[in-house]
This record gives sequence, structure tokens and C-alpha cells, in this order.
Amino acid sequence: ELYVQDYYSINWPAQRNNIAPGDLLVPNSNLLTFAYMIMNMYEAHHSTGLRSRALRNLYEHVQAMAKIINILVRWHVDGPSSPAFQEHVFTILTTSGLDGMMIQGGFPFSTRDCGWIVTDCTAEALKTILLLQEQCPSIQPPVPPERLYQAMMSGTQVWDTAFSVQAFLEAGGQNDPNHLKCLQRAHEFINFTQVKENPPEYQKYYRHMNKGGFPFSTRDCGWIVTDCTAEALKTILLLQEQCPSIQPPVPPERLYQAVNLLLSLRNTDGGYGTYETKRGVTFVEMLSPAEFMSAVMADLPFVECTSSVMQGLKLFQRIYPEHRAQEIGSTLRGGLDFCRRQQRDDGSWLGPLPAWATSTRMRWSVGEVRRACDFLLQHQMADGGWGEDFDSCVESRYVQSANAQIHNTCWALLGLMATPHS
Repeated sequence: ELYVQDYYSINWPAQRNNIAPGDLLVPNSNLLTFAYMIMNMYEAHHSTGLRSRALRNLYEHVQAMAKIINILVRWHVDGPSSPAFQEHVFTILTTSGLDGMMIQGGFPFSTRDCGWIVTDCTAEALKTILLLQEQCPSIQPPVPPERLYQAMMSGTQVWDTAFSVQAFLEAGGQNDPNHLKCLQRAHEFINFTQVKENPPEYQKYYRHMNKGGFPFSTRDCGWIVTDCTAEALKTILLLQEQCPSIQPPVPPERLYQAVNLLLSLRNTDGGYGTYETKRGVTFVEMLSPAEFMSAVMADLPFVECTSSVMQGLKLFQRIYPEHRAQEIGSTLRGGLDFCRRQQRDDGSWLGPLPAWATSTRMRWSVGEVRRACDFLLQHQMADGGWGEDFDSCVESRYVQSANAQIHNTCWALLGLMATPHS
């Protein structure tokens, strides 16, 4: 259904650079084009022995890849009746959150304990369920229709919960008895969601440790993120400090694990990426085959991730001043220097993840804060709000939207209110 001509008649090498104009954000470099030429030549005269060794190695490592890819490989290599493939069938039909809840109906990038909820994995898993239940009527019990309906939803539970709780506390919600039950349940969710153990043989599969971290959505999504971990840690600390009625508290040892993880994720330049430390040089981006996104070959450090980590560690240091105090102090200084270096001449910072970010929460020098405030004030719109177009991410420069937007306005006000010049 995807092609307008016979599949086997398509000249696939000619399609390598056949990209829709709207998706062509990063054209292939000359180096990558040359590498493709070499690989095409090798493919025509490849070593059978080397190919067999490579396939065996890939088969061993495929268990750490996306679940749908894993299923297809197991089916092709081991067969549909093999225990490995049947175990996949079972988990597809029974996947649910460890707290008994579906992950917003979505499916992880890999396995239940080591995955990431993404659209293509959810779509392929949904299609697989429908095909299995249609062509294998002996498979019981079928997935209820309401769970299939949920498959169109994604998950950002930890991220949303952390900021929602911080908003409650900022507004004094902890002083209202009607909100205490809500805050108690939020604390329980964040407490439950912390990743308690590292994946099996994670170093063998080139993974960073994730024990003590927090994912973007739920614990089923075992891929921890630096800013999610920092915001969840900050939320737990604030809840336990401002709501003493919340029980049981997260043990200090578990908080130490989150801090230890954050300290291990610091880059040599003082900044923080998303999932791991920067493992390659920026030069490798020239070999990226992803035309529709940039900065995907190495987990580069970002200002927003660094800022979240600094705020989480600063709060932790105030409450637990004895735990790795020297390392935390060094990390805070390194993060501050990184953010200073990233500030642009107009006072702004580039925020590659959500949008163009200007954050002035940290108490920096007067000149740096004043330049950031000036940038925000210069871009306030006639109706009093702020608005930014998504093209800011694409063009790496501030692009103002036609209308003011509530989230841009809120972030701008938070930054301005956090400065001593507000």
C-alpha cells in the first residue's frame, strides 16, 4: 500500500536521496555520499565470512534495539514457533505498566524495562497485535478494544507530574488540605517510577548506567533522561520538605543514587546531554544519514538539560550538604561556565530541544542576566505576551510567531521574575 509500482521493480539505490523537501533539514554531506559509494562497491563484492560474523554480532545485539525490530529478527532467524518469538507475542499481548496501568496505550522503544514510547514503535506494535489476532485466532486472550484505542496516545508522565507538582507548591497548594491527597499520590508515582537497577549487561551494549534515574514517561520506559531525573529529584525534595505529612519518604540512599547518576553524566565541558555523556566528536555528524534532524550522532550537551541538573543538584546540596559535596560544587561551577559560554551576543540561548530558550534562573553576573532580560523585553509582543515559531528550532535563530503563546509567555515571565532586576 506504500508504493505505486511493483516493489521489486523499484531502483532502491536511486531512492537514497529521494527526500521530500519538507523533510530535508540536513542534506547529506560529501563525506557521507563518498561513504555510500564505497559501501555500494563493497556490497557487490563483499566477504561472505566477514558478513556472517557481522550478522552473528548484530543478532546478539539486536535484543538491545527497538522491540519491533527484535520481533522481526527473531521471527526470521528463530522461526514463528521458537520460544524467543513466542515470548515476544506474549509480552505484546500483555504489556502494561508495572503499576498495572498502560503506558498511555503506547509501546516502548525496546523492552518493558528498557524502552522508549515512540510513534513508530506504537504503530508497528498495534499493527502486529491486529494481524496476530486476525490470523492467529487461537491466541487468547485478545487485547481489549479499549487498549487498542489508547495506542494513539503518548506518554510524558514523569515530566508533566514533576512540573505540575512544582506549580502546586509554588502556589502554596501544600497549605490547602484539599490538595494534600493529590500531592501524596504524585509523590507515590514519582517514587515508584525511579529506575531501581541497571539493564543486564548494559556496558556490553554500549549503554550508560541508569540506576537511580527517571525516564520521560513511566518506569516501563527504562531510558533515563538527565533533565527528567533532575526535575523528579527536585520535586521529591520539595515535596518532602514542604509536605511533612507525605509518607513514606524516599530513602536518602535512593536520592543518592539519582545524584550519583547525574554526576556520572557530566561532560568534560561541564554541560549535560539527554541520555548519556558525549561519546563522539561533533565531526561524526557529517556521517549522519538522518536528513530530517540534526545533532543525532553524538548526544551533545544542551543548556536546558544543564540548567535542570544544576537546579536539582543545588537543592539537593542544601538538604544533604555532606554527600559528594566537592563533586557537586565542581559540577555546579562547570555547568555555570558551560551556560555562560553558550549565551549568544544578543543575550539569548539556543534551546535545541523544545524551542529557543532564555533562562535566567541562576544567579549569574549582572551583565549576563541583564543581556538575557533585555532580549526578553525586546521580544515582548504588543498584547503583552511572547510568541515563538517552531522554525526557531530549524533555523537556529529566534523566529517570532504571528500570535503570542501562553507557554512562551509563562517561561519569559518566570525568567524575568527570577532575576534580581525584575
